[in-house]
Amino acid sequence: MADSPDKVLPYQWMRMRAGHGTKGIREYHWAWLDVRADDSPDGHHENGTSILVARRHRYTGELSFFRFWTPGDITLSQLVDVICHR
Repeated sequence: MADSPDKVLPYQWMRMRAGHGTKGIREYHWAWLDVRADDSPDGHHENGTSILVARRHRYTGELSFFRFWTPGDITLSQLVDVICHR
């Protein structure tokens, strides 16, 4: 995708629900960024993907970041589900 959230193009942000809050349904904009796996455990560089997920508040623009490593294919929707249930 892009190297940093500053370089994420507007169409690359996707709006997804993050569950229910005290004021109703929480929706954020989400983006997926591939990152270098240079700090992954030994033996994991070649066999998986290191991912940075950025979450942007729809109104304030506040950013949050979540780092993942996965050995197989995964979707942004699955990563958002993991984030929302942590």
